[in-house]
Amino acid sequence: MGDQNLAEILKVKKQFVAMGTLVSSQIHQATKSFLEHDTILAKQVISKDQQVNQTEVELEKNVFDVLIRKNPMASDFRETMSILKASSDMERIGDAAIRIARQTLRMSDKPTFTAAEKLIQQLTYQVRQMLDKVDEAFVNDDSDAAYAVASEDIKVDRLYLQLRQLVLSQQVKDKQQLKASDVYLIISRQLERVGDHIVNIAEWIVYAQTGKIVELNPGKTDPELIKK
Repeated sequence: MGDQNLAEILKVKKQFVAMGTLVSSQIHQATKSFLEHDTILAKQVISKDQQVNQTEVELEKNVFDVLIRKNPMASDFRETMSILKASSDMERIGDAAIRIARQTLRMSDKPTFTAAEKLIQQLTYQVRQMLDKVDEAFVNDDSDAAYAVASEDIKVDRLYLQLRQLVLSQQVKDKQQLKASDVYLIISRQLERVGDHIVNIAEWIVYAQTGKIVELNPGKTDPELIKK
């Protein structure tokens, strides 16, 4: 691989990592706005949606430039394609942050559920830890670290089921909670989906390094693992 190709690939990798940092912040701020009932912060998160989208557009443009004009070798082609695919998942994580922030605006006139909010806080911590780790794995071209990050998604799935069951059971006990239950369910689902997108990114890291398309989410193929 020529020095120019190397420089171009490093450039798009740097853009991807910057996108990951931005999206991680968006997830943090979105859930913070919800847990603290901060509608001003929620609106700030929503206002940054275009920034994430524009970052993805610029990244895609640079990736296609490498693919079309630089004619990379097989291994470099895989790495460049993995960045393109992973950026799509990262953009969808950003979309999840926006959806969470919008739920904050819906909660202004609804009763809160402290136990559910504690689980949302745990879910947020877990997905942000995974997001930081998958970014690091991408930078280091570390497929072993990618496998390790993907294995942590089972924790997200378990927390999601725990939160879902808690909210649904509370609906039966407290009719007032019906007004807010859909919001909690939507947020928990968005965070669970963030975990899935992180696993997808991990799979693209493995593809870039090995050329293999792998399934790294055992919880989705064996539901009994989630319940343990």
